[in-house]
Amino acid sequence: MFDAVASPDPGIALLSLALSKPVRNTSFLLVEATSREVFCTASNSDRVNVNTAALSQGLFSYRLVDRNGVSLTHGNWLKQ
Repeated sequence: MFDAVASPDPGIALLSLALSKPVRNTSFLLVEATSREVFCTASNSDRVNVNTAALSQGLFSYRLVDRNGVSLTHGNWLKQ
């Protein structure tokens, strides 16, 4: 497992996820409250930045998964 800090929380146009250590061959997933995946990107560092300007307001869940789909960290983020 990794420690992760999502900021700013709540946020408006940007979600930045700072990880406790660099990752390789992972995917970052952002999911809205209806369980619809709204963003997915590869991640190979200790930070993930997502432009969230086009997303509607609400609560989102995020997950960082390895190439086998195993969750490395997860959490929630609020878009204002």
